Amino acid sequence: MNNRKIIKMCMLLARKYSDPQEFDDLVSEGLIKCLELKNSGVTNPKILYKSAAIQMNEYYNIRKHTVFVPVQGKAKGLSVENDSINWTDVAMFNALRAEVIELNENVATTPSVEIEYEQKEWIRHIKSIMVEVLDKEEMKIIDMRYFSNMTQDEVGNELGHNKMWVSRKEKAALSRVRNNL
Repeated sequence: MNNRKIIKMCMLLARKYSDPQEFDDLVSEGLIKCLELKNSGVTNPKILYKSAAIQMNEYYNIRKHTVFVPVQGKAKGLSVENDSINWTDVAMFNALRAEVIELNENVATTPSVEIEYEQKEWIRHIKSIMVEVLDKEEMKIIDMRYFSNMTQDEVGNELGHNKMWVSRKEKAALSRVRNNL
């Protein structure tokens, strides 16, 4: 399939959306996908057609129908990868985040791949800031509290201090990380 036929195919596919403002972008999305596949050796017109249609559909749905993900809850921590966000990561994220977002019942709560990726990147960003701004003791407290899932009493026993001391250190550490975000 030559490039002219691919362009024509993408234009025909983009017309089904009947959105003149998005037409050029939809054609571009389909065209880019087809050219990527063509460069990787795919020449089957059916595969190119289907891939362009899928790419346009994803572009149109993501662009027009934003999905909101809850700040808290199971949807926040779902992942099957080893570097997945776990409940303690979510707890740390919520501890650092000052605002609360409430969900409508009509809003979808299943996170997309993009949102999961952004969440993982955000956690990595927070961890890199923690390394920069916290001393070893504070880092150990945050690590035990949010990554080892220990209570303040357990952390205090481990470090030889009481719960109030751990609470003050944790609050100060989280505040410093929050101020450097």
